[in-house]
Amino acid sequence: MNEAWPRRVFGQRWITHHGNFGDGKTPLTRVVPDPEATHPILRGVEPFDAYSWLYHVEGGGDELAGDPTRLATGTTLKSYHEERHDRFPTSSPVAWTIENPKDSNLPGRVFFTTLGHPYDFRSDDCRRMAVQGMLWAMEREDDIPTAGVKVDDAADWRLTNAGFGGYRKQRRPEAPASREP
Repeated sequence: MNEAWPRRVFGQRWITHHGNFGDGKTPLTRVVPDPEATHPILRGVEPFDAYSWLYHVEGGGDELAGDPTRLATGTTLKSYHEERHDRFPTSSPVAWTIENPKDSNLPGRVFFTTLGHPYDFRSDDCRRMAVQGMLWAMEREDDIPTAGVKVDDAADWRLTNAGFGGYRKQRRPEAPASREP
């Protein structure tokens, strides 16, 4: 199950990552949007630091499946694989898209990112890329302004760290405030 299905749907399977150091205490991956890309998902997205450990996606004999459009590359700031960077390079794609033909029995548009540590979303750029990725996947790229979507400030977010036992008990999602059209 970890081999064929994820590669077919998302472009890659889980292989390994460069390591979890301090779980949220310091950034572990530098993320840089592809400077050549003009994809709507990248509108207004600047380089940022992520708390996610860099997942190995390409290099050392591995590559993305299908015909992906690479959007952003991450470079590890710390690695468990220092002795094996020939097999697990220090940089790898962290965001890409795949467009499948309508008759493929696969989702038409896939936006995939290996980012997702709760503290990654402290970054306006990470949140912007995620929101714009979802808009694009729903074929709503016309709703993405040239400067990128406005994302709310995260200064007052009380994020929980990754891992087990960090959730807040007795919490339920709040209904979004209604907005005038």
